[in-house]
Amino acid sequence: MFSQIRPRFQLAILILVLCVVPATGAQDEDGFQSVGDYPWVGWFGPLSDGLHGLRFGTGGFEVNRVMKEKGLIAMRARPYTLRFEGEVLGTTAEVIAEFTAKRPSARVAALRVIQIRWIFRGRPQRGLGVFESLDGMLASRYGKPVLHREDGLSDLETDAGVYQRLYYGPEAQAWLEYAALGGQEFALLIRMKCPQLPDPEDQD
Repeated sequence: MFSQIRPRFQLAILILVLCVVPATGAQDEDGFQSVGDYPWVGWFGPLSDGLHGLRFGTGGFEVNRVMKEKGLIAMRARPYTLRFEGEVLGTTAEVIAEFTAKRPSARVAALRVIQIRWIFRGRPQRGLGVFESLDGMLASRYGKPVLHREDGLSDLETDAGVYQRLYYGPEAQAWLEYAALGGQEFALLIRMKCPQLPDPEDQD
């Protein structure tokens, strides 16, 4: 009986369904793995790319808005960048956003790099746990890393070890590193960049 409905009426029903059903993005509890809760126009890749609520291609005003909503504080930054400090995944971190223009507030500025860095003190296991969580997230997105280094826990405990991963995807390249700094301090870094957006240093 439905097949007897005129095509125009079928089209009207289809449009109504599409307007009623909301678009959603995959999210975890703190919005870290997904960027689906911050929709915008101009995305270069799938929703899974990006980091901590940010997507590549976003302008400076949008980056400031997202970081403010997440409780991070804007800090003094170099040209082409915005810098923030605050709690990320339960630990104080520095977030750096790099853009394609010298002034991130410029209309043509597009976010091309997202970097988060933590400093952990004491035993290396806590920071290593965060490293392993991020490593699992990147592996689920991009498959096996193209670079894999893992010195071992005993090396970290003697202030000499480093764990490193490099992942490649069509819309993102991700570098993950956990390294001993000495004096029971450890740095964890995740840096993602969009290869589709130009590096301003290559244009100077």
